[in-house]
Amino acid sequence: MKALRYIFFFLAVFAAGCKTEPPLDKQIGEYDRDGWQRTEIDDWLRETFTDPYNIEVKYRWDASEFAQNRTFVPVEMDKIQPFMNFVKAAVIDVTAQVNGADFVKKHFPKQFMLAGSYFYNVDGTVYAGIAENARKVFLFGVNNFGGESAAEIKSKVRLIYHELTHILHQKVMYPVEFKSVTPGAYTSNWNAVSLQNARNAGFMNAYSMSTPNEDFAEITANILVNGRVGFESIIASANAEGQVLIRQKAAILVDYFAQVWGVDIWAWADALAAKMDELVEEPVIEPDFDAPLYPQLGLEKAYSSVIVDMEHPSIPANVKNLWAQAEANLLIMSGGRSFHNQFAMRFTSNNTVQLIFYYYEANGLSSEPQRLNYQIAPQSDGSYRFTYFSSPTSAANLRILPALDPFLREWFDANPFLVEWASEAIAPPQEDEKYVHIVQADDPTYFIVGELGNIDLTSNIWPFGTTDPQEPLHDKLGTGSDKLYSTLLFSDHTAQSQGFKDDWEAVKTAVRESHASYPANHRTLFGMALYIGATLNDAKLAVFYGHASNITSPNSVARYNLNLSIDANGIVKVTNLTNDTFNGNAANLRTILQPFFDKYIIHASGMRIIYAPESVAVPPAGEKYGMIIPVNSPNNYFFGLVNNFPILTATTAANMPTVFN
Repeated sequence: MKALRYIFFFLAVFAAGCKTEPPLDKQIGEYDRDGWQRTEIDDWLRETFTDPYNIEVKYRWDASEFAQNRTFVPVEMDKIQPFMNFVKAAVIDVTAQVNGADFVKKHFPKQFMLAGSYFYNVDGTVYAGIAENARKVFLFGVNNFGGESAAEIKSKVRLIYHELTHILHQKVMYPVEFKSVTPGAYTSNWNAVSLQNARNAGFMNAYSMSTPNEDFAEITANILVNGRVGFESIIASANAEGQVLIRQKAAILVDYFAQVWGVDIWAWADALAAKMDELVEEPVIEPDFDAPLYPQLGLEKAYSSVIVDMEHPSIPANVKNLWAQAEANLLIMSGGRSFHNQFAMRFTSNNTVQLIFYYYEANGLSSEPQRLNYQIAPQSDGSYRFTYFSSPTSAANLRILPALDPFLREWFDANPFLVEWASEAIAPPQEDEKYVHIVQADDPTYFIVGELGNIDLTSNIWPFGTTDPQEPLHDKLGTGSDKLYSTLLFSDHTAQSQGFKDDWEAVKTAVRESHASYPANHRTLFGMALYIGATLNDAKLAVFYGHASNITSPNSVARYNLNLSIDANGIVKVTNLTNDTFNGNAANLRTILQPFFDKYIIHASGMRIIYAPESVAVPPAGEKYGMIIPVNSPNNYFFGLVNNFPILTATTAANMPTVFN
């Protein structure tokens, strides 16, 4: 055996000595190891990805790279550059723009492997990509590039960011607190969990439940690809418990990126959202008015949303009576809650629809919408039956469900319906509006009509409101955890409406000339603040003033207690204004201020509180203006900064808002 080994060794050395050696100074990239010739596309990939970022892009067929139990189609040559241009723009360029080119070089996956066709699973699901070992990313379906939906394209981008997150947390682990948010919910049977149940448990999707690492990577990728608004929509689709858990995880994640990598992940997401809007155009699906309506309802179809206004003049009295019974029930059953007069329908597929009801709490604040999922079953006569099967809404809000029985369980759930285009006689459209006519099949005197559209109804932001296009502000005010601001500070501003400026100057003059026992011009008004506490009934109005004519900032305040309510149209009304005994100043000024209060604060017509449009006034950097519009005199609007200035507990000059200085 030893002799035989020597013979093999001799032959190996002899064979090696007989080989012709290539030049030792030749670059490794110039070797033709696989028998293929370098092309222009190879040069472009090397110059665009390999040289600047150390990323290899493989597109030539190599069976050893792919799963042996799947069939794939190689990439078409004319698809490679357009596809990789998209990847570069949406992933690499955006990351380099926000975080620097060195970040890409150090942390990105080192290889992209392209396949022409998709990865099809036996359960019918399709993969747009798969990540492997934190170094390689497979991107499938390249031959379909250009004909995909935005959702499909985003899934590819999300995959790359998902894998990048794994690379980052393998280098520096995320805080252990992340794993403790939902410690008992991770499961090896994640593929048996529905998307809704995963969201309610505090996860982006079922796959997130497989391990904490996948959970962390999925939240990161979803923040980046969906942006602030899209991520909020995902959170809103969970129940109340799930929303709290997702927000806890997101807060840990955002802090990790900031502290460890010096990365503002929201700025990164904003940059990506802007680029995706630029690169991806959703195809416009034109409705076919000569074809039945219902097959054209659903996500990625002609229409996905319907807004039903129960005060629409075409809806018959018998149906309005059913709705009135539900409203009366809610007032009695829930201690003063009241429905908004409009509700929404979100068609999610060919066989499900979500009904969304909006309502106000007893204190007038708008509440989380009530979401009810219905199965749609076609009948042999062309009608459909709607059957309730679940709700993603929190258990607390399900308390309003019994109130809807006259409208839902006893009518909508109990009868077959035709889903038709509404004729102009039933719902005359304005401009490009189109309406649906949902009519009881066996009694056409019972029906509702609704406006068709493609409004995003996944958010808890109400899709309708006042006639003003500005976003309502009143439901953002308060000291609760779900609020943004507690205070509106109103002061002199050149852009205030002329009517308000005239009335404000008049009341300032009246205050200066008040109290004959003091010298003239004794008091000087500086401004007002509206404070909202835990509820609207916890509101106070503060009037800031000084005790001298030449004073430059306030040193005293008069406070008043307000009871507020908000009606179904978003109109804020003061039901009671009383003097606050905080320091005794309220009663002293009340007589002088009363005409001003009557016109601007406690008029029976109420007021609307919205974000002030920048066409009226541009706020200082990082600030927002809130605007109050009296309903009886909308041209007499006034506005001021929204913030969280605390209500005064002492009347020293040092405690006064600096905005009045």
